[in-house]
Amino acid sequence: MKKDNKNIHITFRLTESEYAPFKEVIDTLGLSKSEFFRLLLTKQLDPDIHNKINSEKYDRLLFYFNKTSNNINQIAKQINTVYQDGMITEQRLIRWLTTLNTISDNLLSGIEHDK
Repeated sequence: MKKDNKNIHITFRLTESEYAPFKEVIDTLGLSKSEFFRLLLTKQLDPDIHNKINSEKYDRLLFYFNKTSNNINQIAKQINTVYQDGMITEQRLIRWLTTLNTISDNLLSGIEHDK
């Protein structure tokens, strides 16, 4: 499959007042001027998709969710192993519950922090 090169160069000028509303959107989305106007003119601009600032936040949250999932799986394995050995104690259950509550609190605070 042949890649289409962007070889047509288009330039135009705007007054500061004409550019001001675009600048606000460009800064909010974290796009370059070229990228923003290309997407706008080709009717492909979707702020939900092309918001690079939110995309970075999403990637960071996804990293923490994946890390949390791994931690929860490790706790589940510990519980299962101890249960199969018949060695579950109230103290261990309280420790696991405390760990799960800490994980939950950290996730919620991370989500609130990135809003």
